Amino acid sequence: HHRCTWESYCNPEWLEVHAVPVADFHLICRMSMWAASHPAGSLGASRQSLGRSCKHFLDAGRRDYLARHGFNAAIVEYCSREETQENRALVATRAQE
Repeated sequence: HHRCTWESYCNPEWLEVHAVPVADFHLICRMSMWAASHPAGSLGASRQSLGRSCKHFLDAGRRDYLARHGFNAAIVEYCSREETQENRALVATRAQE
């Protein structure tokens, strides 16, 4: 997520619908790193939660893109967050015609 660029993101329409300008997109990508961090201090949990929200937003746009291009797509949690902060996967199969 944090290596994603405006030019490489698969669903610019998603960003447009949600009124996300380039500068905010870059911030969303950078803040997505916070999801897997273990920050200390009073703002640590809030920062981690914000990072997860950023990841979820980017993944939702990817899921939307796949759905509009003939795939059944879902974001699934494959293990608990206690095991790993990176516990979600985007799973897609070609839709039946």
